[in-house]
Amino acid sequence: MSALLLSAVLLLGACGVRTPPRPPENTAPLMTGQALATRNGDGSVTLSWKRPGTSVDGKRLDDLAGFEIERLSANGEWEVITTLAVTDAKRINPRSNWTHTDTTAPPGIPDFRVTPFLEDGQRGSPLKCLNR
Repeated sequence: MSALLLSAVLLLGACGVRTPPRPPENTAPLMTGQALATRNGDGSVTLSWKRPGTSVDGKRLDDLAGFEIERLSANGEWEVITTLAVTDAKRINPRSNWTHTDTTAPPGIPDFRVTPFLEDGQRGSPLKCLNR
């Protein structure tokens, strides 16, 4: 009986973590280039940007879930105005150029930013829109 108990204790002692845990990998989308904001004749503002192709670790992005678009309010706070879903992430030729038209933009061209996010919730750095 004691040999059986000793074997069980030794087996339980052999289980567990043998190396320190690894931190989660940073696979957030890497936005490069620039986004543009253009005032249209009807008073709306159209934003345009290119889809990120890689994550910050340099790997191809196959799990891009969408973009969050924010506008800077008069009080200096960023407000989410819409979220665009990416539905072609796993296709061979995913959509590379993206646009969004803000029909509720105040006069002038306010500041906007576009933030990509992945299916697992990781968010990339926001890309500020240049006004033209």
